[in-house]
Amino acid sequence: MFLKNIFIFLILGLLTLAKIYGAVAKKHTDECNLIYGYLKSQGKAENIYDCITNNKGKVTELYLSNEMDIDVLSVIPNTVEILSIGDENSEISYITQEIIDELSKLTNLNSLYLTRIGIDEELDYSKLKNLEILEFILCSFPNDSIPKSVCNLEKLKLLKVYVGFLFTLPDEIEKLKNLEELDVNRNYIDVLPEAVANLGNLRILKAEGNEMKSLPKNIGNLSKLEELYLYDNYLWEIPKSIGGLKNLKVLNIVNNSIDSLPDEIGNLKNLEELNIEYNRVERLPESISNLVNLRILNGGSNDIVNIPKNIGNLSKLEELVLNRNYITELPKSISSLKNLVVLDLLSNNIEKFPDEILNLKNLKECDFSGNYINSVPSSIGNLKNLQYLRLVSTGLVDIPKSIGNLTKLILLNISSNNLTSLPDEIGNLKNLETFSFNNNGITSLPESLGNLKNLMELYFEVNEINSLPEFLGNLKKLEILNFRNNKITNLPESIGNLINLIELKGNNNKIVNIPENIGNLSKIKNLYLHDNQIVALPKSIFKLNISSLDFHNNRIERIPDEIENMENLSYIELYNNRITYVPPSINNIEKIKTIRLHNNNITEFPSLNNLKNIYEINLSHNQIVDIPEFKNLTNPFFGTALEFIEIDLSYNKITKIPSYVGNFGDVAELHLDHNLIDDYLPESLNNLTKLKHIYLGYNINIKGKTLNSQRLSICEYYPPLEGNSYSLCESANVSCKDIYESLQQCKEE
Repeated sequence: MFLKNIFIFLILGLLTLAKIYGAVAKKHTDECNLIYGYLKSQGKAENIYDCITNNKGKVTELYLSNEMDIDVLSVIPNTVEILSIGDENSEISYITQEIIDELSKLTNLNSLYLTRIGIDEELDYSKLKNLEILEFILCSFPNDSIPKSVCNLEKLKLLKVYVGFLFTLPDEIEKLKNLEELDVNRNYIDVLPEAVANLGNLRILKAEGNEMKSLPKNIGNLSKLEELYLYDNYLWEIPKSIGGLKNLKVLNIVNNSIDSLPDEIGNLKNLEELNIEYNRVERLPESISNLVNLRILNGGSNDIVNIPKNIGNLSKLEELVLNRNYITELPKSISSLKNLVVLDLLSNNIEKFPDEILNLKNLKECDFSGNYINSVPSSIGNLKNLQYLRLVSTGLVDIPKSIGNLTKLILLNISSNNLTSLPDEIGNLKNLETFSFNNNGITSLPESLGNLKNLMELYFEVNEINSLPEFLGNLKKLEILNFRNNKITNLPESIGNLINLIELKGNNNKIVNIPENIGNLSKIKNLYLHDNQIVALPKSIFKLNISSLDFHNNRIERIPDEIENMENLSYIELYNNRITYVPPSINNIEKIKTIRLHNNNITEFPSLNNLKNIYEINLSHNQIVDIPEFKNLTNPFFGTALEFIEIDLSYNKITKIPSYVGNFGDVAELHLDHNLIDDYLPESLNNLTKLKHIYLGYNINIKGKTLNSQRLSICEYYPPLEGNSYSLCESANVSCKDIYESLQQCKEE
């Protein structure tokens, strides 16, 4: 059976390769192959990026670099319909009239894309008379505008100037009578000429990311316009004439400085999407209720106080987003929005849960976070199709039992409230995938929580919970579990049943013991149990495929030998514990990058000689007497921000500096301050060619000569412990002097 599977796998692989090769080969057969061969013979093969043929082998699409010249153009067949010149990563280059003349011979050419090209006003583009699509991408315009000759391209349907140095458009643009789309996004245009309003066939106008403060007063003449995008400009107002855009379906004026909308906006009877987010609008005109085809209304992040009384007339409305405003109440007519799917009123001034929305049977997403709603009516259970409910930071004091009727709920977030308990009916939410009730005063979890078999994310940090029940192990699909900052003293044995768990955050609790079966969490990547009262790490924990062993601020006394089994361990964060023993097997963890064991009770640390990725070893504030033997530590990050290997042995009981310290390898920073050293400074330290900083202050007596490595930049030899002085002298021609300038030059020098 095994051999059969291997055979099938190989056959499928060969078929896949055959398909790929066939596709590539087809792209360079027939005329494409001739073009590529010719350019290669001329040493210009790099001038062609891609060549595509039709089913007859004729070239229809060609993609060239902007290094092209007449020789390159001379081999382009007349069958080409789409031609792209240049790419976003190339330098600006210029095309000549000779090149345009050559392009004009391509009578089937209907689409021309120019990227990173300098556009000369004097060139005559009108010769490209069959063009329907013309795009200038990342091009420069020495005269701040497109060449006037472009306006003579009578067949042009799409004109795009994207991210260019375009400051204006010529009045002659009105000649483009067949233009259907004008895209001038991301330029420097401050005024659209009134001539634009004469483009009678224009359907789409994009002018996002410019510097416009106003629109042409006659913009309403664009009677066929369907989409208008004016995002990210400096518009102060919308002209009344906008009411003339009878066919407009999409209006996007996000991120401007508009403080009001004209009543005439109510004339846009075909409008389907209205997005005025991030402006200064104080009121929505009553006429907005006339937009009977509106599906999406986004007025978030404005200064709106009231919603129009007749908003219920918008019978086709599916999304109503009015977050981050100053709305205090909803009009009764909102109950008529029978097709409403999304209602977002986050961060307003609403003081009562609006009964008006309880009739919205199709509502799937509702957000009242950041209002002043301290209770929810039991009738919320009528919203049977609700899938996403957010009631964060509203002052809620309880959740009605009817919440259990919302059986289609996928996400429930009731964080940052004043809740002290959850109703048992919460267990009826069988489709719930994400449940958050952080920052409350909840003291226990209802047993029914164990019924949420589809739950994938559970968050209840910062509460008053003191134990995790065994039924938590029923949540087999759980991927994220966050219960940090509670008063939990135990992890249940059933924690090992959460075999799909990827992240567990249980830090800042009072956990003492970790069950042995935590080793069953084979998918876990992030495990945070620091700031607890854990006294020992179970051996099974070292089966986990985690990159960070973070149990700092606990009461752990030893690191088990099994730590060597963690092949992908990169970070050991076990500082601020009571560790007395570190196993020699730590040397076998080749991927380790940081070892932080400061503030423990370590008296002896094993030798390290296999660490090729290390950049920090912090053993400060321990009881170490002898400097550990670190051989040939290497750092692959040399030349980057992580190039330092820092070894910190400060605040220990070290008395000697052995010569083998000179074998530490790529160490860049060495802390030996605040010890009991009474010894000569070994010359072998000068072998540390990457050493930049050395700290030797607050010892008994450092003897001999200072270091003379030219790479050193910070040398702190002084001060000695109180009542002592060093017998250290300064070597001649040292580049790094003691920062306290306390040393005399060595006499023998």
